[in-house]
Amino acid sequence: MRSIDSTEINALDIHEVAKRLRVEDYPLDSSPIELVMTHRQCTESEAASWIIEAFKKQKDGDLSLLDREVTTIKPAQDFTGNTGFFTVSLFAEKDGKHIEYPYVITSKRELFPCNRDALQEHGIHAEKLPGPRPRWAQESVIAYRDGAEIPSLHECYEQMLSLVNRNLDFGNKHVSSLVALWSMGTYCYRLFSSYPYLHLNGNAGCGKTKTLTVLSLLSFNGKQIGSGSSPASILRSIDVNCCTCCIDEAEGISSAKDDESRSVLALLNMGYKKGGGDEKCIQDPKTKQWRTEFFDGYSPKAMAGIRSLDPTLITRCIPIVMVRSQNKEIKNREIHEEDEEWSYVRSLLYPAILGSFQTIRERAAQIRSVELVGRDWELWKPIFTIANLVDPTGALQGQMLALAKEIQQSKKENDTSTPLLLSALHGFLVDDEQEEKFYPTEELYERLAENDEETFGWLTDITKKNSRAKWIGHELRRATVVKGRAELRSIGGTKCRGYLLNRKNIQTLLSAYDGYSVTEIDNPSSTSQEAR
Repeated sequence: MRSIDSTEINALDIHEVAKRLRVEDYPLDSSPIELVMTHRQCTESEAASWIIEAFKKQKDGDLSLLDREVTTIKPAQDFTGNTGFFTVSLFAEKDGKHIEYPYVITSKRELFPCNRDALQEHGIHAEKLPGPRPRWAQESVIAYRDGAEIPSLHECYEQMLSLVNRNLDFGNKHVSSLVALWSMGTYCYRLFSSYPYLHLNGNAGCGKTKTLTVLSLLSFNGKQIGSGSSPASILRSIDVNCCTCCIDEAEGISSAKDDESRSVLALLNMGYKKGGGDEKCIQDPKTKQWRTEFFDGYSPKAMAGIRSLDPTLITRCIPIVMVRSQNKEIKNREIHEEDEEWSYVRSLLYPAILGSFQTIRERAAQIRSVELVGRDWELWKPIFTIANLVDPTGALQGQMLALAKEIQQSKKENDTSTPLLLSALHGFLVDDEQEEKFYPTEELYERLAENDEETFGWLTDITKKNSRAKWIGHELRRATVVKGRAELRSIGGTKCRGYLLNRKNIQTLLSAYDGYSVTEIDNPSSTSQEAR
């Protein structure tokens, strides 16, 4: 064994350096030297000495192919073959000092340090090593390793639901059950090809932020994130630690007024499905050569906001409409992260999932629905799978089906006019052979009514002058067709109010709605409705 030479320092894996520093938020393009200097507040030579001491690894010798398979895993949470893996932070002793260090724990009750040497000894390879905060009580981890009895999924659900009901009031017991099941599922979300987002929508003071706090404490590696967080830090939290992201004021992201917001929005739109993420080009600070690196963006996410989300993002969400609670005891109950009840419930979930993941995987492959189809079934499948195992009688799954249908019906009632409006507007631009055009509101009223008398006929009623003006402005802004109020322009010498419409933007917005697709063809009537 030898210490690395100083010339090799900047070629080190930046993620490994950051993990040893216990730093989560750092520039992807920084060098190891720069990272150490910043976070240890030391000189360049001191940083180099720290790295050389911290990394004692053998220089690559002659390469020879292995004659056996090496299992590649995502150590934070993964399930491969007949083995489940979690990485948890535990306290260990090193050189007479207590340090916090990540350990891998498996469904075979193995417990070993999460470093490359230990992983290699177990025939495991990991591209990136996690460094999560302590979430599973150390005493419980040791007990599990030593053969303690594994809690049942039903017991976990009862404890989870009890905590949800004690701290939150949704005014609907089925929503409480949904939140409990969703939180449980975050501990095995990587068993599913997609995992639904939760969207908490409601006015100020209805408990959205408190709900996000509870979700962050109950869910797998839960992390609260503000809308101003950088895309790099959010992506890194997901990529390395499989964090459940709890994002407040999410409408700030949906507005996408700058490159940062648009990057986060793109991440959210991709990250509800396995394989969704972002590939970045990173320059080696020493060789100046560029390489591509994939960052996995797939993870559970809960978002809260007063206003609606981006239309595409909405289709990835199970919506929860928040109302002000009348229960003063719940409203006044404060949430304290250090309370043992949160750690207790999490410490039930980890071993329960390790003991049940194969059953969950098998049930997910078997479960079917004839009443939910397409995107709706894709979103609700993980919830139904967990509900089915928690309550074999089928009662809980029946409650979730009833809730899913209720939400589905509500979405249809609230969103019916939006895709019809988008479809009509797109048709106007195609008929007029315009990529972008200013339409006076009076013209929009008339053409919408001609396009769909049943839905928009009332717009030609001059007795409803004020209400129709408010309606069309609200609908265009809600669908993010426009961002502001009607513009005042001169058309043929006459001043009138109206809106500037862009065909490509409307086409993108329309594609987010199930049952609608837009195909550019020679026929001017290019907007069609199709089942996906």
